Order: sequence, then C-alpha cells, then structure tokens
Amino acid sequence: MDAEFVPRYKLDSLPVQVKLNFIDLYKVEILDRLNQNVEHWKDFHTVLEDPIIDDFVKKYNKTYDEDGSSAFTVAKEFYYRLQKSDKNLYLYSSLMDFFKKYDTELYKSMCVDEWEEESFTTFNKLLIFLHDLRPIFDLENVYSRLQKYSPELGRIYDPVIQRWKNHEIDYDYAVSLLIRTFCIMIDNATYHLLNAICLSSKEGENVVKRRFPNFELFYQKNIFEDRDGIIHVVESDQDVTTAIEKIMGGGVHSPYAKYIFFGDIPPYHLMPLMYQITADSSLNLRNYQHELSEKALQGENTLICAPTGSGKTLVAINIIRHHIFEFRKEGKQCKIVFVVPSVPLVEQQKQQLEKFLSHIAKVDKIYGGIDTVDFEAFVKSVDILVLTPQILVNNIIIDYCRLEGKTPLQLDIFSLIVLDEVHHTVKDHPYAILMAEFHRQKYGDSNISIKPMPQVVGLTASVGCPKNPKSPAQIVEHMIGTCANFDARSVTRVKNNISELAEFTCKTDDDIQIVKNSDEETKKYYNYINSLSKCIENYFGNLDGISNLPNVFKDHCDISNMKYLQWLVAAHTITAEAHLPVQSQIDAYSCLDYLRKLYDALLCAQCLPSKDTSEFYFEDLGNPIGTTLEQYVYQMRKELGEFPSSKCDIYQKLIQKIKDQFKDLPESRIMIFLPQRAYCQIASKIIERDAGFKGQYIASANASREYGGCNPTQQQDALKKFKSGEIPVLFATSVADEGLDIQKCNLVIKYQYVTDNIAHVQRKGRARDLQSKSILFTCEDRLSGQETKIISNVAMINEAYQMLDNMPTSQKDLLFRAAIEKFNKERLDEEQDLQNLKNEMCPKAQLYYVLCV
Repeated sequence: MDAEFVPRYKLDSLPVQVKLNFIDLYKVEILDRLNQNVEHWKDFHTVLEDPIIDDFVKKYNKTYDEDGSSAFTVAKEFYYRLQKSDKNLYLYSSLMDFFKKYDTELYKSMCVDEWEEESFTTFNKLLIFLHDLRPIFDLENVYSRLQKYSPELGRIYDPVIQRWKNHEIDYDYAVSLLIRTFCIMIDNATYHLLNAICLSSKEGENVVKRRFPNFELFYQKNIFEDRDGIIHVVESDQDVTTAIEKIMGGGVHSPYAKYIFFGDIPPYHLMPLMYQITADSSLNLRNYQHELSEKALQGENTLICAPTGSGKTLVAINIIRHHIFEFRKEGKQCKIVFVVPSVPLVEQQKQQLEKFLSHIAKVDKIYGGIDTVDFEAFVKSVDILVLTPQILVNNIIIDYCRLEGKTPLQLDIFSLIVLDEVHHTVKDHPYAILMAEFHRQKYGDSNISIKPMPQVVGLTASVGCPKNPKSPAQIVEHMIGTCANFDARSVTRVKNNISELAEFTCKTDDDIQIVKNSDEETKKYYNYINSLSKCIENYFGNLDGISNLPNVFKDHCDISNMKYLQWLVAAHTITAEAHLPVQSQIDAYSCLDYLRKLYDALLCAQCLPSKDTSEFYFEDLGNPIGTTLEQYVYQMRKELGEFPSSKCDIYQKLIQKIKDQFKDLPESRIMIFLPQRAYCQIASKIIERDAGFKGQYIASANASREYGGCNPTQQQDALKKFKSGEIPVLFATSVADEGLDIQKCNLVIKYQYVTDNIAHVQRKGRARDLQSKSILFTCEDRLSGQETKIISNVAMINEAYQMLDNMPTSQKDLLFRAAIEKFNKERLDEEQDLQNLKNEMCPKAQLYYVLCV
C-alpha cells in the first residue's frame, strides 16, 4: 500500500481488488455521472496525473463536438484507465469525494460506512471473491432459488429481470443490481445469496466451496431457518378468526401480509432496480430541500413555502420521483399533473421534469392554443402532464364539458397533483375553481371523504396575507384558509436547516428612492396633452347623437386625474349601448381611443422621456389625408407645435443607478419591473442609447408581439441572453414574478411599480447574489407609502409563520380540520345558490344565436 495513503472510508482499508469488485457493482452509474460531469474529471488527480486527465478531457470534448453519442465511449475509456492506474487504491475515496459533490444519493448508496456493521461484514465475505463469482453467476437460476426462500422477492426483482430480457440493461448490470441490494436486505442476506449460487450450478457450488469449504453445513445449521421476512398484521377492529383463515390459506399473498425486508432500506438503493436513475441529471438535494420534502413524501397534502431561488421545483421533482417509485414498487399505476399559472412556466417546468425524470417517466405538456382531440386519452398516454389550470377546469367541470358534449374527467385519474404558485387558490382564479371541484369529488355533500383522491402538494414563496392585516394571528388564519382551499393539512417550511437555506438564498435589502420630476418640465408636457385632449373631447361632444346622452360626461375629470380612465371606460360603454348614426359611432370610438392614448402617454411620461413616449403612443395620432376626425386631430397637433421634450428626472436617476451598478460590479444583471408592456417596449429600445448597456424585455403571451407580448420561445430567448450577459438589463412586467428561472440577478428595480405582498417577496427573490439589492424608484408619495406598508406586512407575515411553527400539533390539526369544514360549507352554500339561480332563470330562458363575437 502507498505509504502516503490515509484511509478515510471503511472500504479504504480493504485490499485493492475488493474495492474494485465493489466499485464494479456501480459501473453503470459511475459511467453515467462521469459522462455528465467531464468538467470535473480533474477531481481524480490523486488517481491519474493531470496531463493524462487533460488529454482525456480534450478527447471527450472533440468527440462530443463531432458526435455527442460517441463521447460516452471516451468516458468509458477514462473509467477503465482509472481502474488500471497504479494509484487505483485511491479510486474508491476519489469516487466518494466526487459523488459527495455531484450526486449525494449515489454517494450514500456506495458509502458502506453507513451500512449496518453486520451487513457489511458478511457482504465483505462475498466481495473478496466476487471477481470469481461473476463469470459463473447464473442470474435466472439464482433468482429462482431466492424466490423459494421468499416468494415476495418477485415484487422487488421482477422489474430487473424484465428489463434485462427486454434488452434495456445488460446481463452484468442486472447481476450487479441483485447482488448489491439483496446483500444489505438483512444481516444474513449474503449467506442466502451464496447458498442460491451454490444450488444454481455445479460451477457456482465449486467457487463458493473453494472459498468456504464448510459452507453447506454452516448454512443449514445457522441460517436456513431465517426465512421469508413476512409478518401478518391484524388490526384491532378486524375479525381474528377470518384473518387466521385467510393467512393460512393465502400465506404471503394474504391481505394481512406485510413484507419487512425492504422496510428500512432507503429508496436510493432500490430505485435503480426499476429504472436507470443516473441516466438523468442528479437532483443532488441540499439538506433543507430534503426537509421541505418530508411531509409530502409521507403522502400528506401540504403547502411547501420557501423563498424564491431556494429550489422548490427540485423539491417537487424529488416528491414526484419518490411518488412514482412507491407506486411502481407496489405494482400500481401513477399519474402526476403539474399545474402552473402561466404558459411560460409550462415549458420551463416541462424541461426541468425531463432533465431529471425523462428515463423514469413520460413527460408532456398542454396549454391554450395546443389542439387536443381527446384530452382524457392524452392524459392516459403520459406519466407526468404539465399544464395551465384552465385546461383542467375545462375538462372536469360539468357545465364546461356539457357545452362541448364531452364527459367530465374525474380527478382521481391522477395520483398526485402539484400546484405551482399555489397562493393563487383564491376567489375566481382557475386554481380555486379546480380545487373546489376537487373538494366536490372528494367530499360530496359532507366533510367526510367519499372516495380516494390524489395527493395534493402546493408550492409558493409566500402565502400572502389579508388586505389590511391587523395582527399575525389574523395572517395565520389566512394561511390555514389558503391551505384548506386545496385540502392541505399543513404548511411545510425549513426549521432545522435554516443556516444552510440562508447560504443559498440572499437576504436582499429593501430601499425606496423618491425622485420628483421637475415641475416646469412636467407642466409643459401636461399643458400640451391637456390642450389636445380638450380639442378631441369637444369634437366627441359635438358628434351627432352624443348630446342626447346626458350621462356621457358624468364623472368627467382632468386628464391628469387617475379617475379619467374610469370616465373613458364609462363613456365607451354608454356610447356602445346608444343607437348612434354609423359614422358618429365610428368617430366616437376613435375619439375615445385617441384620448386613451393621450392619457397613457401622460402617465408614461412620468417615468420615461416624453420624446420617446410621444413617438411610441402618437405614431398614428392624426392624418392629413385621413378621415375628417384624423384631419382634425392632425391640424390640432400642427397648431400646438412639437411635443415638449422633458428629460424626466426619475429616468435620469435610473440611468445613473444602472451606470454606477456596472461600474462597481461589471458582471451585474439588472431586472427592472414596469407596470405596462408598453413601458417595457420603450425602455428596452432606449436603454442602450442612454446607459450604454443592452436591454430586452419579457412580458406575457396574452398579446401578440405587435402589442408587446412575448411567446414562450421569445421569453426563454430573453432569459437565456440575460443569463449569459449578452443582455445585462432585463425589463419585465408581472410575468417574471412567478416561477421563471432567472439567475445571476443582483439588482432588482421596481420602477414606478408596486403591487402586493406576494409579488414583493417574489421580486426580491429575483436578486440572487450576495450583494443584491431591491429598490423602488418612484415619483409618487402614494407608491412610496404602499411599498412601506407592504414591507411592514411582510414582516408581520414572517411573525405569523413563527406563530404557526410554534403552535402545538394538536391545535394545528384542529384549525386545519375546521378550515376545511368551513370551506366545504361555503362551497355547498355557493353550489345551492347557483342551483337556485338556475332554477329561477330556466323558465325564462330563450333560444338565441350568437351572430358575431
């Protein structure tokens, strides 16, 4: 042994051949992880010299560029070179260090230090001559012998045999899977395996007896009676006589049989029996992510609450993977639906699920605009379905389905429902409609479950709070009520790994900067807009028929007043309902559209330069050769002269902040939230001109690109460029609040934009750098006051979390149960009110036709 070699793991102290025999049991997994982590091959410098590793890395990269599939061959060559190295005594410890960083589950599986001492001691007796056993190992015969020892083993190992026969895995890997799992089942499992090898063939008997001459006598005397690992459990409320009859008649197949061998073996040992988990990327969960998974892994309906950027999606994937494993282990079918509130998240979450689960499950997506002839058939064709909630609502609610002449889907077709951004389960949001139907199917007209329903897991960064919370206790009531909306019985938060969570989620400082625009500059622009709006309002008032509408100017106010928009909406409604002459109707609509543009421009000019604002909003305002109205507006613009150009003080402050940020931290990523798509469009065009850095924007897919919308491809393209630094400044509407994977951002600016407590937490979470900041830029005291109140509310929400965490379990259980009962009562009352309304309206209903929409 190398004099410098210091054993750090239990296996390190054993001969090199024994270590290599053990490593060979995990060859498939090792090759997968080497193939996926070529950039970390340098970690094996204790086994191979750096120049040799460098040559392998270069060869791998060159092969990958030419033919990606062939690069795996280079990973194999690298692995075999590690095995043959004259320093291969370091290989096991190097692999352990490697997996500890890049695949914690494989690390735990291969770390014999965590095994029971007796299990390892007996397993070692097989390891020392495993290289002799492999050539004569008769898989089918050995497996057949083991089944006689315990027929229930078929449930565990049938998938392995089937995968081998289907050519999904090779013979050696099937043998490795059986050996490495069976031998840690119970203390004497290795002896049972050796006995099965002896009985499987003459060659097997010879190899075992050469190593252990008296093995047969030893086994018969000490091990043989240690049998099948089946116990029978009869509950206190079950008839014992009937149970005994069924146990005697059914044996291991009786309904009372419980299989105890695998009860304490962690899933990471057993999952590879069913699928090649290392073919997908490693989850490599942190301790706090394991903690967030715990309640859901026990089958509980729960709300998982953790900061933006903490990796809740990985937690959900871990729960899904475990759910699939548990169902398939029992020979059951499972089906998961992953519900997200927006179209951009559909594609993002589908990609994440495929990254980690594509070799385990078939993943697909559906959202509005994707044609599906038969939704139920589509659901049945996949294992995991990612969709927006309205798609599901359209296919489960009776009234919706009746319109399309189809049978409503029953939610028990799923075994697990994951609700991303679950705080939306309120009021009339599709999430709320979906979960109200869930309650109806589960509870019917009572508070007692009438049929099994899928497990439900909700994810959010913040549950939020009532509009004007008075105390933390009131917020706790709100939290429990939100959970009741989707039948959750608990809130899961990090309690035991808070320091680790703090390492990976930034504590972003809040700041508010009020910048008042110059009164003189603002007044000039207002006077221009006001003069033009008065001209158009007069034209509107003089249109044929408008004077006969006495309420059309009711609540009219100055265009600088926020209530002006309400007047425009009211005037549009009154005009639409009036029977005006055709041309008057057309001109009336045009006048109101012009006024809306003027109002929007005046509002936009509070935070962006008026010259750019005017160019955007007034590109087609008036036409010298157009209609009478267009000519009139054009003439008024000509008489008023050019639009006044204001620098906009708050915008100048923004530009300076961006310049300072990149001066101090050149690799910065800045995200700027704005209240409207139009603002994002304008700002992204002028930011490079004024600040010297490229900008782009993302917005929702609810509008076309012409009107500022972004389809999923455009959104992902913008995010990709932002992550790489090609576009270091990203403007966004509320679409970026939720779920989108936006990394490397170290400055979040809420620019003249304040919404609610939940969005505040989410936007702060977008800043994921240790030196991150979140700043509100505003020119209004009103918005500053709203932000201050929200910051205060968030602090109160955190107090409420602590209050809920510290509450006795029995008290929490009562509160959650009461909240669910209250939800069901309110649901039943609403359903009755709706039915009463239908009964009342039905006799009055008449057949009608929709002529246009």
